[in-house]
Amino acid sequence: MGLTIGVLIAVGAWAGWHLYTLGTNALHLAGLVDTVQQHAKQGDVPALIDDLYDVHRYSVAAYNAASDPTVMALHAMPGIGDDLRAAREVTRVARDLTAATGTLASMAPRVTGNQILTEDGRIDLTLIGTVHTAMTELASAAEAGSKRLGSLDQGSLLPQIGEPIDRLVGWLEQVPGAVDRAEPYLQLLPLLLGENDERTWFVIMQNLDEARPSGGLLASWLVLHANNGLIEVLAQGTNDDLTATGNVDYSHAMDASYRTLWGDNLSGWLSMNLSANFPDNARLMRDAWNARGEAQVDGVVSFGQGTLPYLAAAVGPVDAGERSIAPADLEEYLRVGVYRDYEDPDTKDKMVASLMIQVFDKLMAGNLNLGYFLDTVTGYESADRVQMWSADPTIQQTIAAADLSGEFPSAEGPVSTVRLVNAGGNKLDTFMDLDVAYLLGDCEMDEEYDVEWRTSTMTVKLTNSVPDGLPPYMTGRLDLIDEGVDPSRVVVGSNRDFVVIYAPVGATIASVTVDGAEAYVHGAELSGREVALVDVETNPGTSRIIKVTWSEPATDSVGRALPTSPEVVLPPLANPVTLSLEPGNTCP
Repeated sequence: MGLTIGVLIAVGAWAGWHLYTLGTNALHLAGLVDTVQQHAKQGDVPALIDDLYDVHRYSVAAYNAASDPTVMALHAMPGIGDDLRAAREVTRVARDLTAATGTLASMAPRVTGNQILTEDGRIDLTLIGTVHTAMTELASAAEAGSKRLGSLDQGSLLPQIGEPIDRLVGWLEQVPGAVDRAEPYLQLLPLLLGENDERTWFVIMQNLDEARPSGGLLASWLVLHANNGLIEVLAQGTNDDLTATGNVDYSHAMDASYRTLWGDNLSGWLSMNLSANFPDNARLMRDAWNARGEAQVDGVVSFGQGTLPYLAAAVGPVDAGERSIAPADLEEYLRVGVYRDYEDPDTKDKMVASLMIQVFDKLMAGNLNLGYFLDTVTGYESADRVQMWSADPTIQQTIAAADLSGEFPSAEGPVSTVRLVNAGGNKLDTFMDLDVAYLLGDCEMDEEYDVEWRTSTMTVKLTNSVPDGLPPYMTGRLDLIDEGVDPSRVVVGSNRDFVVIYAPVGATIASVTVDGAEAYVHGAELSGREVALVDVETNPGTSRIIKVTWSEPATDSVGRALPTSPEVVLPPLANPVTLSLEPGNTCP
C-alpha cells in the first residue's frame, strides 16, 4: 500500500510539474501576443524576429509539457480535460507556425534594407525565390492550424482559453489569403527582373478610373531593361508623349470584327487595349513602341491603381510633391487624391508617372522592405491584377502558369466575361459596381440537328456609387460637351459606359434587355464568340440591369460533354465584382 501511495504521489508530482511548465510557458506566450502584433504593425522587423524566436521557444516547451502522458491522461477529467486538450492544440499550432516562419525570420535582416543586392549590384533573385517558398510554407501551416483549432468544442472551454483561440483562428484564416495576394508579385519579380535571361519590358500604368476591356486608359509608361537582377530604366513618359507623334493605325493587326464593334477607334495608343484578351493588346503595344525606332522591347507588363501598391509595398513610401504616401494608401491616392492635388491634366499625368518611376528606382537601388510588404498584403485587397506578356514562347508559358497572362481563352465551354469601356470621357469608373450572375441552363436535345444545348442567362447589374465632392476633373462628361450640351445641364456624377458581354464559344445570343425592355445592341463576333455591346448611362445612386439570354452548346465539337459549372473571367477592375454562378445539370 505504501509503495502504491508513493507511486501515485510521484506521478502526481510529475504531472503537477508538467502542468506548471505548461502554464508558465502558456502565460509567456499569452504575454507575447500583443507584443508581436504591435511590432508587426510598426514594421519593426528586428524586434519581430526576436518575438518569433521567443514564441517558438515557449511554444515548444509548453507543447512538450502538454504532451506528457501524465498530463494527457487528465484529458478525460471533467472540467479541465477540454481546456488541457485545447492548450495542447494551441501550443502545437504556435510551434508549427513559428517553425514555418523560421526561414523568413532568418532572411529578414537582408530583405528589410539595402541587403538584397549581390556584390555586382544585382537583385538577388534566389533570395526572392526563397521568400516565396517560405511564405507558401507559412500559409500551409496557418491553414492546418486553423483547421485544428476550428475542430475544438469552444463552448466547453473556459473563457480565458476559448476567447484567445477565437482570435487566433481569425488571424490564421487571414494568412492564406494574404499569401495568395502576395503570390503573383513573388512570381512576377523574377520574370520582370530577367531571371536567367536578358529582356526589355514596356511597363504601363493603366488608369482603372477610365475603364477599358483589359484594364483602363494607358496613363504612363516606362521601358525597363533587365538582366538577371540588374535593371535599368531606359525611357519613361506619359500617354501624351506617345500620342504626340500621331496616330498608330493597328486595324490591320486586329480581327476585322473589331472594326465592326469599335469603328474608327483602332488608330491610337489610348484605345490599344480594346481586346478582352491582354496578349492581343500587348502585341499591339510592343509593335507600336518598337516602330518608333527606340530601345526595342520584347514584352509588356501592366499595372493599375490596385496593383502598383503591392509592388510599392516592397519598397516603401513614395512622394507626391511634399506628400509622403504609404503603400496601403497609394491606391486611394491614385484613384481620387491625385485629381484633388493636380487639377491640370498634364501635371497630374506627370505625377502618376513620377510615382511609378519612384517604385522602380527603389527596386534598382535594392530597397526591398519585407515589413512594408507584409503589412500591405495582410490588410489590403484589390480587384485589380498585374498582367504580363512576352514574345518569347517559353517565358510566356511561365507567365501563363503563374496566372499573370490576362488571357481570355477562346476554348469551348461555359466561359464568359463582362467588360466596361468608359464612354463618358471622365474618371468615374472607379465608382461603378458590378454584380454578375451566370445561370447555366439545363441540357436540352435539339432533335432536328441532333445536338445538345443549354439556354443560359447572364444578368449584369451596373450601379453608380459616385459620391459627392469629387473634383471636376473626375466628373466631367466630355461625351455630352462634345455633342454641344450645356455643361450646366450635365448631372454631376452621371456616367456612361459601354457594357460588353462575351457569350461562350459557339453560343447564339437570343435577347438582350435593359431594365426589362428590349435593348439596342451593337454586336459582333470575336474569336468564335458573339459579343453584345450595350450603351448604358447611370446617375449617382442608380442601377441598370442588363439581361442577356443565349443558347450555348452542351457538348464540344467532337461530342464530349462540356463542364456543367459556368465561369466568368474578370478583367482588372477598381472594385470587386459580386459574382453568382449557378451550374447546370448533366446531360442524360
